[in-house]
Amino acid sequence: MKERAIISFLWPKNRHVLQNYLLDRPSSVLTLAGSASVEFRQVLAATVKAKVYALEGLLSDAQRAQAQNIAQQMAGAHQQYLASPVWQNFCEQRGLQADRFGGLVGSHLAERLYDQIFLVEALETAYERFDIELVVLSEDLTLHSRTLVEWAASKGIPSLHLIHGAALMNPYTVHKALNADVLAVFGARGGQAYMDQGVPAERIRLTGNPAWDVYPAGLLGKRDELRSGMAAKY
Repeated sequence: MKERAIISFLWPKNRHVLQNYLLDRPSSVLTLAGSASVEFRQVLAATVKAKVYALEGLLSDAQRAQAQNIAQQMAGAHQQYLASPVWQNFCEQRGLQADRFGGLVGSHLAERLYDQIFLVEALETAYERFDIELVVLSEDLTLHSRTLVEWAASKGIPSLHLIHGAALMNPYTVHKALNADVLAVFGARGGQAYMDQGVPAERIRLTGNPAWDVYPAGLLGKRDELRSGMAAKY
């Protein structure tokens, strides 16, 4: 039987959300090496007895070398395309300077291709070793996060974007998109902004702001008392 796991790209401020989830659903955690600090590993081991694996650590040297070769081949094919009449005609039709625009598109391409190919290879290896039940992220728009949710969708693994702020205005540019399966928002007002952009209501969940989870539960029973005290004082 495979070891149950979730993939977490949550930011540090929401790690307590991950801990609460693991209390109900004991699982191992797969994340990027930059997030798999000694302190993070120790906290999860002590509080929920969860193991933490860095995705990068799942690949062998041979797999790393293969990812590098594929990236170089793809970058080479891209350079050939930039020298082709097809690219020249494309730029002329749109009033673009082919050499300048091609340089902008191609700068650091091999490096970025390697990063994403490496990530996909690590995810594929994780998929073979673990029973991955969920992907959870603090955003789903940047390169690594977008790659992760697209990969998860191809495998039928559900993904959740736990919003990292209150969306009180209409999302713009890339922020209009919801790439994860479900978006967790703090309140109805935050969800409305995304529905105005065409995101179906069934893909939005109202969960409240996780920042308030750290307050003692006993305060809820004193709400009226605290409110009266604040009103009398101020």
